[in-house]
Amino acid sequence: MINLLKLFVVSFFVTGTLSLPGEKPNVLLIAVDDLNDWIGCLGGHDQTATPNIDRLAERGVLFTNAHSQGTMCNPSRISLLWGRRPSSTGFYDNHYPVKNELEFLQSHVSLPRHFANHGYETLTAGKVFHGGTPEQSQSVGPALGQWLQGLDQVVHEKPDGWHAIWDFGPQDYEESKFVDYVTASWVVQQLTSTKEKPFFLSVGFYRPHVPFFPPSRVYEVLSEVQLPPVKKDDWNALGSLHELAGLLSEGRSFPSWENHQRRLHIRSFRRSACCLQCTVSTRRVQRRRSYVSYLSSHHT
Repeated sequence: MINLLKLFVVSFFVTGTLSLPGEKPNVLLIAVDDLNDWIGCLGGHDQTATPNIDRLAERGVLFTNAHSQGTMCNPSRISLLWGRRPSSTGFYDNHYPVKNELEFLQSHVSLPRHFANHGYETLTAGKVFHGGTPEQSQSVGPALGQWLQGLDQVVHEKPDGWHAIWDFGPQDYEESKFVDYVTASWVVQQLTSTKEKPFFLSVGFYRPHVPFFPPSRVYEVLSEVQLPPVKKDDWNALGSLHELAGLLSEGRSFPSWENHQRRLHIRSFRRSACCLQCTVSTRRVQRRRSYVSYLSSHHT
């Protein structure tokens, strides 16, 4: 059944000895797309190995009982970045990117704009805003998307009617070209460069959002997959909603196809999450106090 789990990890650390009293701290916001509780500090899966994320959680405050404001990327991210519920913003699905809603943008202040208004340098890379709103930050890094044309290759032929990016399996190309590697490399450059002002840096990692495309090297590490328990009547909890969502409508045999591929599916998700955690580090940056906020939304 639909899981509206939202996990939120907040950590801070002092990055030097020359930070002056009253000096504004740096702020690093890390957003991970669709990561569920299958990380070590949340104990969601016995085969979890996420030492970097776990180390960050140990150094800060771990929130385990928070909830997503919306059931899709767009409304939940707008809610977070503008501090308003979907019932107040009017955004309920992914069909209305906020970048196209000029009246909303002119009458509301986003989180990056708020920091900029208070003397911060603002930077962003990856998937932070759904659909992209680069004008909200002063410096914009790579935002390559979920499927890299010319690199990511189709692994499974899907039933008719499925979303184009729903796929899972290993990919064979240079790991430095994977989308989150590119994003993380740019972020490291920003963190290690000298800046005159405090910064607010927001970075969004695409994995483990679909398609679950880990590098082959990472994928092959996990050969035996432990499947999580599933209630046999789990779909019954949706009632008629599954038909409204089109999951079981004509041409979409979701349970039969998904169950047949489930072991490969979970293996790909697990390795995508593992690859993601390798991008998270608690390295020291500059000589200013720095606060790190790590969050993930898991909608389905």
